[in-house]
Amino acid sequence: MAFILLFLIFSTQLFCLVATYENLALNKTAWQLHPYPDPSWGADRAVDGRKSDLSAHGGQCTISALDQSEAEWRVDLGEVLSVHHIFIQYRTDNFQWDSSNGFSARFLGFSVFISNTTSRENGILCFKDTTFTRTTIPESITVACPYHGRYIIYYNNRTHPPYPSGYSTEAHNGLCEVEVYGCPKPGFYGQNCSTPCLSSDCQYCHLETGVCDECKHGLLGPSCVSRCDNPQYYGSNCSLPCPDVNCASCNIQTGQCQECKPGYQGNRCEQSCSTGEYGLHCKQRCSAFCNSSGICHPLTGECVDGCIEGWEGAQCLKVKTQTIVGKSHVKNQADEINSTPLYIVLGALCVCIVTIVLLVVYIFKIRKDQENHMKQEQYEQRCKETAFTQDISGYDSVIGRHDDNYQELHNVTTDR
Repeated sequence: MAFILLFLIFSTQLFCLVATYENLALNKTAWQLHPYPDPSWGADRAVDGRKSDLSAHGGQCTISALDQSEAEWRVDLGEVLSVHHIFIQYRTDNFQWDSSNGFSARFLGFSVFISNTTSRENGILCFKDTTFTRTTIPESITVACPYHGRYIIYYNNRTHPPYPSGYSTEAHNGLCEVEVYGCPKPGFYGQNCSTPCLSSDCQYCHLETGVCDECKHGLLGPSCVSRCDNPQYYGSNCSLPCPDVNCASCNIQTGQCQECKPGYQGNRCEQSCSTGEYGLHCKQRCSAFCNSSGICHPLTGECVDGCIEGWEGAQCLKVKTQTIVGKSHVKNQADEINSTPLYIVLGALCVCIVTIVLLVVYIFKIRKDQENHMKQEQYEQRCKETAFTQDISGYDSVIGRHDDNYQELHNVTTDR
């Protein structure tokens, strides 16, 4: 009696809230696992809002096929919504509901799930009957389900006998009405669904407390202030992997890829690097010493077809060791080159070439300067010799003139 009293009190409290939340399941799309051949007992009858006639012939109840070990029914709310509670009215055929009513045996052991997909295994269990008997089970029940989801799923089975006393041997859907109460708009809570969730970045919150149950895409934490730690995940509570397998990071809201993993390219990272390229963004070049195909692994840069003659290693960046003829040991021709990246070797080689060229030019200039200096000295020497000769010849002419003058004076003197 105490159990029944507590149940009645709990049901009364929930019933008082029915008027404050909206029936989200009314006239929504419904489905059941084993439909009865008569279409007048289809899955949609349980969400038509009618429950005045609880018999098979009233046209208001969903009835599943006979001789089945599982019974499953679900309603699609159209989108993920926050739910407060679920009301279920079972078929009675309008007979008194007690242990003598055969439909009570079919109701025993039922479960209710809420899920974002059509699979109950992916959802949350709101209720599972493990205590009711044909004497205690009510013909209608209100189940608390303070979660959010798109599908409400009713399930029962008779797959693992033996069953508790009073259970039917077959599973049935005898649902005359299923009403799902909650808020028709995400992000709000309260009896009138008019109060915003405690965090503005909260997608779904508890309809009584307003505490966030799920953050908007890309955010985490009770106040939804933390961002996704892993760049390869996005969505609610950062629980969804990026849609593209080869994506290194994606938009935290849409999941659209923003950066590809090394070795891949394209809007959806579906393309491997082009021939001759590898690595992040496909911006690294395969070794020039890969074999004629020039193909390397798009991630590691390893030459696919091996190396050209004289080179070895995964990326063909090591000078191949050779055996010296007439010697009993193997000599490494370039130990330092083998352990040095190719671009450093090539850089050093270029520096050596430039140095040699500059040295040759410098030596050529020195020699040219010496030749010019020698020519200058020879020229100056010739100039000096020419000037001396001219001076001697001039002196002789002067002496000759003096002799002539002397002769003339002598002659004059003699004549006198």
